[in-house]
Amino acid sequence: MQQNTSSLQDPVTLLQHYQDVCNRYDIDAAVALFADDGSIEIHGTAYRGQTVLRAAHECDMGSQTQVTFSDYTIEGDRVSCTFITCDVLDRAVGLDGRHMHAEFTIRDGRILRFLSLPADTQEHQRHSAAKHAFHTWAQAHYPDEVAKGANFDYEAGASLSRVVQAWLNRHNRDD
Repeated sequence: MQQNTSSLQDPVTLLQHYQDVCNRYDIDAAVALFADDGSIEIHGTAYRGQTVLRAAHECDMGSQTQVTFSDYTIEGDRVSCTFITCDVLDRAVGLDGRHMHAEFTIRDGRILRFLSLPADTQEHQRHSAAKHAFHTWAQAHYPDEVAKGANFDYEAGASLSRVVQAWLNRHNRDD
């Protein structure tokens, strides 16, 4: 779905289009929606610039992540919304994703800043409990693959997908 530039001036339309291209893993289109000096901020770290933004979206592709933005509040050039991210591990352990909030700063119809706010304590505990068995098993059986998760690139995401697949298939082996 190609959006014309004037329709992307509306912040909600822009973010809905961003969600769509992210979930299709159209990395070129996703990165093009960011300002040249745009950033994604997660856990206090800003990932800035086109090359890094490309790597971040490739990480999502590798981990088969799907995103949802909803419940928008617009104040000037800032948009706050509910943000759900659901990757291959979430689906493997039966979770519907990590429910958080995000704040976007929009400049000239492009994303200047995408701030992913941390999940609340209850959401964090829900994920920790659901994923504990996987993390324990993965660290014991695939420590090198687990270490790749510290990066924010395609290989980090793909590594998660490989380990999740091995974990799901573990009943076929004597692990």
